[in-house]
Amino acid sequence: MKNLQTVPPSDYLPYFEKIFTYAEKYGVQVLLDLHGAPGSQNGEVHSGLVTSEPHFNTEWNLQLAVQTIEAMAQYGATKSNLYGIELLNEPNHYSIDMHSWLDSYFK
Repeated sequence: MKNLQTVPPSDYLPYFEKIFTYAEKYGVQVLLDLHGAPGSQNGEVHSGLVTSEPHFNTEWNLQLAVQTIEAMAQYGATKSNLYGIELLNEPNHYSIDMHSWLDSYFK
């Protein structure tokens, strides 16, 4: 799975610039969304990896997600039309206590 996580942020930058430019032109706010977390946060197709057991809660994937959120925040801080940042979309299907786990992830 680490091979799927090796695209450098610089490859995405031109697309993000287009999104924010078009949104600004038409008066639209942008919500940056970590929709498919590293390793999949729920194992469903909309999380980027279909699997019976999600692998987001590994130390590697958690750290990568935190680095991603930090980069999103730094980038978004330069944009006047950033509405917000979604930190994790629909975490689910874990055998652990999700509320405690999410509390620690969000902190």
